[in-house]
Amino acid sequence: MTTVDLRPLRHTCTTCGDTHVCMDPNTAIAAASDENGSLIDAGRLVVDGARRLATFDGRALALKKREFDLLWSLARADGRVLTRAYLLDTVWADALGVLDRTVDVHIRRIRAQLESIDARLDGGAVIATVHGVGYRFDVPAAHWGLAAVA
Repeated sequence: MTTVDLRPLRHTCTTCGDTHVCMDPNTAIAAASDENGSLIDAGRLVVDGARRLATFDGRALALKKREFDLLWSLARADGRVLTRAYLLDTVWADALGVLDRTVDVHIRRIRAQLESIDARLDGGAVIATVHGVGYRFDVPAAHWGLAAVA
């Protein structure tokens, strides 16, 4: 049996310089990363690229390879809109015959996993749809109920 370490992932906050999980609402979207740029802390959602692990409220998300790659790409974009074509070119670069709706299906699966952990959550609040364009990793501080770091 394999165990997964789900302790809070700590890092040095780019806002205040302290070592903690960043909860500053001004930097809630992809606020901090570790020295290698492989840890993205968005409050309740933490994406660790080096370990290929995404946690929400400390619980691991059971993401498939493409789902993780999609979430990682969106989180690294720091709030910028990524088009379906860009996501297909980066996440599905090695696949043949992939339709643009494939992105939509994978986004829906990621949102469903987030909502299964917190039924009050609207998965569209984390991965926002920009109609006719693509998707944006969007974690509004008010939605998450984050308190500023003192």
